[in-house]
Amino acid sequence: MTEIGIYVTAIITILGIPFPIILQVISKLDDTYGSTLIIELFEAEWVRKWFQWQLYISLFAIFIWSLKLEPIDQFSNLGYVVDNSASILVILNTVLLVISFILLVNKLFIYSIPSRIVRHLMNRHHEGH
Repeated sequence: MTEIGIYVTAIITILGIPFPIILQVISKLDDTYGSTLIIELFEAEWVRKWFQWQLYISLFAIFIWSLKLEPIDQFSNLGYVVDNSASILVILNTVLLVISFILLVNKLFIYSIPSRIVRHLMNRHHEGH
């Protein structure tokens, strides 16, 4: 798994380009609706929290991978998975980060369009009862 650079690049790209744009979109929700309540509702969404945690975990996985640690001898007979566990961790977290990013963008579309947010909030209200 020497081609791990593609996954690291994907993580860094999501951190460097879309993340600041997402922060701008979130701050514009206040301008659009004139209420911080909408931002608080968005901040409470599980997908926003999942994306943030996935970003942290992905960066941690890159750090672990960059250490290039040797497998522990007592686990070395477990083979390929243990020998490449840091690379597998980076790949898995990159995939999860991309999925969470797509879900977050979808949620931002919902919050950015008044008719969609009304429908979303009504659905949340009905699910809660």
